[in-house]
Amino acid sequence: MESSLKISVFADSTGEGQKREELAGMDEGYRVGLAASGREFRYFGEGEGTLLRFLEKRHVAIEYQCRSGYCGACRCRLAEGGVKYLTKPLAFVGEGDVLPCCCISASDIELDI
Repeated sequence: MESSLKISVFADSTGEGQKREELAGMDEGYRVGLAASGREFRYFGEGEGTLLRFLEKRHVAIEYQCRSGYCGACRCRLAEGGVKYLTKPLAFVGEGDVLPCCCISASDIELDI
């Protein structure tokens, strides 16, 4: 069975367009909102990489050291939504915190960054 491609263009709050190719009929992605700046993006699944990689590609400044879940430098507050960890973090993750270096979005989310 052949699948067709759909090209969608999303503009973030800076007015920059982001071109996206996705299979027709696929989910439109999860919303990733940044509370401090009001910026908003669409996350299209594991192919986007971890939340840290996803945010870096969109020029969002976020501190990190390890990219492996053991230092905790990238820790930030998850104001709403849920994430899925690709590897179990070794650093302490408190209630309402996430480590973007080793998780992906599992729903629409709002980060306090």
